[in-house]
Amino acid sequence: MKQANIKVSYERNLFLRDLAKEIERTKRYNLNSALFFVRIKPDSSRDTISKFTFIAQENLRTSDSVYQFSDSEAAFIIPHIDFNQTVDLISRRIKDAAKQVYCCSHKCFSISVSRLAKDSLQGKTTFDVIDETLLKLKNSPTTTTIQPGKRETPKPEPVDHKRKTIYGTPISEGIATGKAFIYRDIFSGRIPYKNISSQDLESEYSRLREAFKHVKSEISEMSRFMNENYGRKYSDIFHVHLAILSDPKLIFKLKEEIKNSGMNAEHSVTTVFGRYQNRLKFSESKIFQERADDIEDLSRRILSHLSNSGIEKLAVLPKNTIVIAERLLPSNTVHLKKSSVNAVITEKGSKCSHAALLTRSLGIPYIAKIKAKIDEIMPGSELIVDSNKGRIIINPDKNEKQKFDSLIKKENQKTRETIKNAKETVLENNNRRYYVNLNASSKEEITTAKKFGFDSLGLFRLEQIYLKNKMPLTEEQLIKRLNSTFENIKNKSITVRLLDLGGDKNIQGLSLPGEKDSFLGTRGIRLLLKNPEILKPQLRALLKLRNKFKIKILIPMVTLPSEVNSVKKLLNECRHIMNKQKTAPKEHIEVGAMIETPATAVQISNILKEADFVSIGSNDLIQYVMASDRNDDSLAGYYDAGVPVILDLVKTIADKSKKAGKECSLCGELAAETKYTSRLIKKGLEIFSVSGPNIPKVKNQISSIIHKKT
Repeated sequence: MKQANIKVSYERNLFLRDLAKEIERTKRYNLNSALFFVRIKPDSSRDTISKFTFIAQENLRTSDSVYQFSDSEAAFIIPHIDFNQTVDLISRRIKDAAKQVYCCSHKCFSISVSRLAKDSLQGKTTFDVIDETLLKLKNSPTTTTIQPGKRETPKPEPVDHKRKTIYGTPISEGIATGKAFIYRDIFSGRIPYKNISSQDLESEYSRLREAFKHVKSEISEMSRFMNENYGRKYSDIFHVHLAILSDPKLIFKLKEEIKNSGMNAEHSVTTVFGRYQNRLKFSESKIFQERADDIEDLSRRILSHLSNSGIEKLAVLPKNTIVIAERLLPSNTVHLKKSSVNAVITEKGSKCSHAALLTRSLGIPYIAKIKAKIDEIMPGSELIVDSNKGRIIINPDKNEKQKFDSLIKKENQKTRETIKNAKETVLENNNRRYYVNLNASSKEEITTAKKFGFDSLGLFRLEQIYLKNKMPLTEEQLIKRLNSTFENIKNKSITVRLLDLGGDKNIQGLSLPGEKDSFLGTRGIRLLLKNPEILKPQLRALLKLRNKFKIKILIPMVTLPSEVNSVKKLLNECRHIMNKQKTAPKEHIEVGAMIETPATAVQISNILKEADFVSIGSNDLIQYVMASDRNDDSLAGYYDAGVPVILDLVKTIADKSKKAGKECSLCGELAAETKYTSRLIKKGLEIFSVSGPNIPKVKNQISSIIHKKT
């Protein structure tokens, strides 16, 4: 089902104007329409009403409109209906959305409805009808308030509640139950196009003007920020964007497209910007080709404002939600929270995607590559996700619910026993000590993993902190975020990987080079060394944090020994300046290299001359050794076949690191695959770095291997 259009306006003018237009259409074309009004308790937060409107839109049509015009009120205009048959259905859907939010926030909603029909509008002015309708809604005897204890399931449509089982590929193990939330990115191809009448032209022009106004303001702020913190090199691109948006010819063509096509502003933006983009993309001039990316970026921003997708839906989900999407990008996954998301289901995805890494880190069950389209799962449907078997049950019966509730309890008990055994285990035998460290991206992951008893923070990824921010972080902002993140692990060694951008990871406010294959292009340390304005604030922040924490620096995507040397030189420059300011740390800060490319693996001896320690990144190393994109589902066989190939590389790297007297660890999914643990130990590996939920099983597996009686 396509989504309704949400219009957020903290003035009521937009709602009243559209209501007036709907009344005029009702009179002219003898139509029936309905107006729903929702009020939430006045002391509620804006987040709650936002959650409600986002969930409600999933159950409505594209012709329906949702208006959020205060922190406590929302309205729905539902045009062209058979009143008797449709109102009850829409009421149930709105109430169901309200109950999903209520379940997590304990708020109360009141819902009232008013009918707009030609026979009731005769002889009345539009303004009279508006006043009469709003007064009726305010004092409606049909108002229903959802109170605590009244959470009965609304009477469902038979088609919505048909039991069904679908299957997919298990990515992150576990069992969960919850309600379906269909996540659709505005850029996934499901842009809400719709036909408009000649009477709607001015309204669409107005929407377009408002979107341009917001985007210009947003870009101006980005330009100012980038100029102040990173220099003109990064702010100049935004001046180009502003110039494009200020071109009167562009506005004229957009309006002309709306008028001639009879379609809404979204269709016009996609069409007109698409024409410009194609002309530039196929130009013989490389400069013009690069400008095509600017046009695409602008169109995405404008579409985002037109669809009101400025609020990230995944950040405001209610509890017991199961997220269903075509795919999840790194910029989406950073918003997933264990407290609200019980499971994840996607049409696309792989075991080494960033969505996979994060769900495993948080202990969220995840099934990808489902053998169905996400449209086959109705929003709000009850689901059972059994990721141990790659099975999803839609609208399970009572017996199935009881069965899986029991399984979840048993699984939780088993997990508690595994954690207890792991915490009590000493990983030492024959004068060899083994360590199981934590991979994390957030404070939430670190807090959750403390109960597992990890030895050190073996890999902390900075990307999630940056991806959550609308602009690149300043040095002060990064220090503040990391201070908060690490405050409860002061006694542990903390390895922070420098920002690893490129590939499928980008942050707002930075215009990275458009490349045909960004995984083989300017990414990781290559990008940072070319852009010291991005690298230096990270180095300065980590130096300052060394005064408080046992920080080590890890360089991503190293290919040459000279890259490690270059980072160390920049680090020394930063330290020299800080010495003059008397802010430099007294202790040495170690600098290590990620071994992710075949180049570093085969010249590990040279890398070890520059690096203080090394960490083998198995995910990318297998990808590059086997020439198989880890996000390409069709190449999964090659990726799996790569594991035995790199085991010999692990031995070489571990042996030479030990000879050089330097630490060698393994991170990535290979470290958590217990079927390879014995072979990795035999290859000389002593340090495993894994996501939190994998720590107990890896510790127990190592213990059983090293203490096995022969």
